Amino acid sequence: MHVLRQFCAPVLRRKAFCALLLVAFAAALPAAAQTNDNITANTNQATPPASPTPIPVSAVVAEAETATARARAIRSTLTSVADVTAIEAELPALREQVNEADITSAEMIKSPTTLEDIRTAEQQWQAFSRRLAGWRATLGARITALDKDIAELGTLSERWKETLAALTSPSPAEEGVGEPVPPEVIQRANEVMATLADVRQQAGERRSVLISLQSRASELESRVDERRQELSAAREQTLTNLFQRDAAPIWMIGEEINQPADLFFGALASFNDQVEEVRTYVLARVDRFALHGLVLILLTSALYWARSLVRPRVKEEPKLETAAQIFELPFVTALILSVVLSRWFYPEAPRLLSAVIWAAALLPVVILLRRLVERPLFIFLNILVVLFFIDRLREILAGQQISARVVFLAEMLGAIFFLVWFLRSTKVAERVEARHYRIFELVRKVIPFALVIFAIAFLANALGYVSLANLIGNGVLGSAYAALVAYTAVLIVSSLILFALRVRPLSGLGLVKNNRPVVRDTVTKIVRWAAFIIWALITLNLFSIRETIFEYARAVLAWGFSYGSFTITVGDVVLFIITIWVAVMVSRLIRFVLEEDIYPRVEIGGGVSYAVSTMLHYTIIVLGFLLAVAALGVDFSNFAIIAGAVGIGIGFGLQNIINNFVSGLILLFERPVKVGDTIQLGEHMGSLKQIGLRASVLRTVGGSDVIVPNSQLISDEVINWTMYDKQRRIDIPVGVAYGTDADQVLAILTGVTTGVHDILDDPAPRALFLAFGDNSLDFELRLWTDNTDRWVALRSEMMVAVNNALNEAGIEIPFPQRDLHLRSIDPDAAKNIAGTADES
Repeated sequence: MHVLRQFCAPVLRRKAFCALLLVAFAAALPAAAQTNDNITANTNQATPPASPTPIPVSAVVAEAETATARARAIRSTLTSVADVTAIEAELPALREQVNEADITSAEMIKSPTTLEDIRTAEQQWQAFSRRLAGWRATLGARITALDKDIAELGTLSERWKETLAALTSPSPAEEGVGEPVPPEVIQRANEVMATLADVRQQAGERRSVLISLQSRASELESRVDERRQELSAAREQTLTNLFQRDAAPIWMIGEEINQPADLFFGALASFNDQVEEVRTYVLARVDRFALHGLVLILLTSALYWARSLVRPRVKEEPKLETAAQIFELPFVTALILSVVLSRWFYPEAPRLLSAVIWAAALLPVVILLRRLVERPLFIFLNILVVLFFIDRLREILAGQQISARVVFLAEMLGAIFFLVWFLRSTKVAERVEARHYRIFELVRKVIPFALVIFAIAFLANALGYVSLANLIGNGVLGSAYAALVAYTAVLIVSSLILFALRVRPLSGLGLVKNNRPVVRDTVTKIVRWAAFIIWALITLNLFSIRETIFEYARAVLAWGFSYGSFTITVGDVVLFIITIWVAVMVSRLIRFVLEEDIYPRVEIGGGVSYAVSTMLHYTIIVLGFLLAVAALGVDFSNFAIIAGAVGIGIGFGLQNIINNFVSGLILLFERPVKVGDTIQLGEHMGSLKQIGLRASVLRTVGGSDVIVPNSQLISDEVINWTMYDKQRRIDIPVGVAYGTDADQVLAILTGVTTGVHDILDDPAPRALFLAFGDNSLDFELRLWTDNTDRWVALRSEMMVAVNNALNEAGIEIPFPQRDLHLRSIDPDAAKNIAGTADES
C-alpha cells in the first residue's frame, strides 16, 4: 500500500486516481486470498458424460466426409512436424557432445583449474540446458496436442459406433413401415470407423515415440543440470580459495622452467588443439558463418549508399563532420556492428574463435577511433591493442603454466609503466583539444584505479596467487576492451541516428521536425544505457561474479509473505511498479506522437484532441494497473468482491471525488467547455487550461490559476465566450454633453474603428444612441474581434482612440451635475455663505 501511494504521487499526480487505485488494491488483497469453495465443490461433483447421439441417416454421408477429412488432417500432423523431426535427429549428436563435455568438466572439477575455464565450461553447459529446455517445451506441447487429437478421435469413434449400431439395428421397414437403410451408407460408416481406428492407433504409437524422446531428453537435461550445479559449486569454491596460494613464488620456479624447445612445442600443441576445436565448431555451424557474411555485406552496402547521402549534408552543416566519419569507412563500421552481434551468431564459441572475434572488433575500433579522437590518445589505443595480443599469446600458452606466468608479469609490468608515464606526461594533456578534454579527464580519473589493480595482480602472481592475479588482471583488461568496443558502438549508433533523423522518411514526421534534438537525445540516451548494461554484464562475467550476483538477486526477489492463499514477493512488487511505469511511459509516448504528428494532420478541434489524449491516457493507465495487479497473482474471478469493497469505500468517503470524476468524463465527452475556451465562472474569468480527473485549471486574465472542481463546471452557471467560435463583442459606453450633434458623434465613433487590424468587418462595428441620461447623451460603440487573447488590450486601445477623437472634434464629455436645495439653514451659516458670495 505504501509503495503504491508513493509511486502514484509523483507519477500520476492525481489524488483521486491514486485513491481509487489504493482502494482497489486494498480490496484485491483479501479477495485474492479467498478460496473458491463453492466453485471447487461444484467442480468435484463430476457429471457422467452423455452418451454420443447417433448421426441421422440423411447426414451420414456428409458427416463421413467431415470425419475422414479430420482424420487425414491428424494423420498429416503425425509426420510433418519439423521441430520434432529435428529433435529426433539432433538428440544423439547432442548426447555425444554432452558426454565429451562431461569428461572435460569432471576433470576440471576434480583438479584445480582457473575461473576462466570454469566460466567457459558453464557457458557451454548453459547452452546445453537452454537447448534441452526448448526441446522439452516443444515435446510437451506436441504431446498435449496429440492427447487432444486422440481424445477427439475417441469421441468420433464412439459416435460412429453408436451410429453404426443404429444403422444395423432392426428398422421399422422390416415390419412394413419406412424405408430400409441403403447398404452403401452402412459400408461408408464402416470405412469411417476403420479410418478413425487406424489414425488413432498411429497417433498412439506416435505419442509413445514422443514420450520416449521426451524421457531421453529429460534424462539428458537432468545430467546437464547436475553438472551445472557441480560447476557452480566449483566456481564458488574457487572464488573462496582465491586468497590461498596455488603456486610457488616466481623466484622459486627456476628448476621448473622448461627449455625453449619444450616451450615452443608445448605452445604449438596447445594451439593445434584449439585450432582443431575451432574447425569442428565451424563445420557444425557453416550456416551461421554464411549468415554473418551476408549481414556484413548488407551493412557495408547500406553504409556505402548512406555515404553518398551524408556528404552533401556535411557540406551544408560542417558540425556534422565528426559524426560523418563512420560513413567514410563503411567496411570498418560494418565489421564493428556485425561483430557486436557475434554472440548471437556464434553461441558457445571456442576460446580461440572468441579471440579472433575480439581481434576482428578491436582492430577496426582502433582504426575508426583514430579518426574521432585526438592524436595524443592514439598511444592509449595502441597500447590496448598490444595488451590484447599479449593476452592471446597467454591463451596459447595456457598449458605452459610457468611461461604463462612470466608473460603475465611482463604484461602487468608494462601496463604499470605506461600508466605511470601517461599520468605524469604534461605534453599529452597540452595537446588535447577542448572538445575532447572531458573524455581525456575521464580516462585520467580511471587510470589510478587500473594502476592499483595491475600492481596488485603483479604482486599476486609473483607471490604465487595465480588465480587471483589472473582474475583481476584479465578482468580489468577485458573490461577495458569491452568498454572500448561499447564506446565505439555507441558513437556509430549515435551518428546513424543523427543522420537518420535528417533524411526521409523520419525527417518528414512532425514529431521529428519539431523535436529533433529531444528525439535524438532520448534515443541516444537509451542506446548509451543499453551499452552500459551490456558492458556491466560482460565485466561481471569476466570477474566470475555475475551468476553469484544473479543468485543473490533472485533470492531477494523471491522473498515475500503469504496472506491466506495469496502470496506476494519482492519480485511481484518490483514487477508491479515496472508495469505501472511502462504504462505511464507508453501513455506519454502515444500522446506525444498524437500531439506532434497525428493531430496536426487531422482537422479536429483542440477540445477533441485533448479529450482523445486524456481518455487514452486513463485507459492505458487503468490497463497497466490491471496487468500489474494480475502480475501480483490476484484472481480476477473474485471481481465481485473487489467491486463490493470499492463500492463501500466510495459510499463512505469518495462521494465528492466520484462526482468530480464523472463530471470530468462528461466534460470530455459532451464538451460544453473545452481546453482553450474562454469562460466565466462566478467572479472568475479566463482561459481553461486543463481538464483533469478531479478538477480543472482556469487561468484568469490576471494571470492566476484557479483550481475548479469538475462538478462546478457541470452544475453551476458557466459562460462560455468561445463555445462555437472565438468572436467576442466589445462594448464601449460614451456620454457627451447635451446640445452635441448626435450624427457627428455616431460618425466619430464608427470612424475610429476603421483600419484596426483585430476588429472584424463581419459583424461590422456599430455606434448606437442609447438614451438621454441624467447628465449626458448616452452612446455605445459595439465592435467584434476574434483575437480573444488581447480583447482587453483592444478595448483599452479603442477607448483611447474614442477619447482622442472626441477631444479633436471639441465634443465635451460632461461631469455629473447636481442642484442642491436647502430647506433650512443656520442663520450664522447663511450670513457666512452670503458674505462669501458677495466677495466673489
